[in-house]
Amino acid sequence: MTIFNVECAACLHILSSQSRFVIFQFLKSHPGRNTVSQLTKILALTQPTVTFHVNKLSESGIVTKCKNGRFVYCQINKKCKNCPIFK
Repeated sequence: MTIFNVECAACLHILSSQSRFVIFQFLKSHPGRNTVSQLTKILALTQPTVTFHVNKLSESGIVTKCKNGRFVYCQINKKCKNCPIFK
């Protein structure tokens, strides 16, 4: 049995956006650092849309992002060890 807490509700709320959920699923299935440019091409979303949603995911702690020059790299951040969304 999985027990959810207040943090779970916040993560699930962030992932309720279809675009954020698609970005999360892609990052989860492609471990390592992915650039916003890669996400834009692969997911057929515009760069401002991907940037907006990556920022929301980053603010919630689900995704980490790192800027290197003009590239922004992002990857999954398993903020809760027992969270079912990371399995």
